Amino acid sequence: MPQSLMPKSVKLLHYEEKKDDKRIFRQGVTLIEYEGQPSKIIQWSQLIEGDPFGDHEITYRINYGSESVLRSFKVKYLGREGDKHRVLIKEGVSGCGTRTKRIENKEVLIPDKLYQPYPLQQKSEEGKDPNPIE
Repeated sequence: MPQSLMPKSVKLLHYEEKKDDKRIFRQGVTLIEYEGQPSKIIQWSQLIEGDPFGDHEITYRINYGSESVLRSFKVKYLGREGDKHRVLIKEGVSGCGTRTKRIENKEVLIPDKLYQPYPLQQKSEEGKDPNPIE
């Protein structure tokens, strides 16, 4: 039986964001450290097209080693419920490899700290990236 990976820590090593009237593009590098297993570095990007508080489409690309996963979701924002956001995934696919699953018309609650369609952080006053890769 394969051993399940237990993350010890997740660190955002690099993050940048560009935004215009209709799109938000984010990309970054994340380090995942595991108990008793080698660490993994994941490069990722996210593109939000449309109104994040209305109908929009979210596209993710995750690069891990030689593998690349691309996922796209059509989403409708339904509103805030306490410290969570209710969204309707109208169409999309979750998972990777042979464990993919089609999603249609599924409502989900997303914690406030994870549903941030606007900038997660600002550039420092000098205009330098606050999370450079060293």
